[in-house]
Amino acid sequence: MALAEERLDAVAERVRELAADYDPPAFDHVPDSDAALFLCAIDHSTGYREEHTVAGERPFAGSALLWAVAIDAAAGDPGALTAARLEDVSGTEVADLLRIDPRTRRIECSQ
Repeated sequence: MALAEERLDAVAERVRELAADYDPPAFDHVPDSDAALFLCAIDHSTGYREEHTVAGERPFAGSALLWAVAIDAAAGDPGALTAARLEDVSGTEVADLLRIDPRTRRIECSQ
């Protein structure tokens, strides 16, 4: 057996071990699949500089903060993160949706 095949077999065995106990995330906190796809698509270099409390929950930072703010916004406006609603929004409208407070622009956008 070639070295590459041995390595592949070892990796495959490890994947099987990990998969046996894997419990995939349910994303129960996400309002719908469109919201999950949208947040995954924009979830990079959020630009948030500080931790913030969202909807009375623990302080969030970075990616967790982005998701918490967006999910909170969607809770107050069901369907806000669906493809149909986001199709024609501007970067400014998305930034406003993701604003933490008046002094915080959550994301930078170009028009």
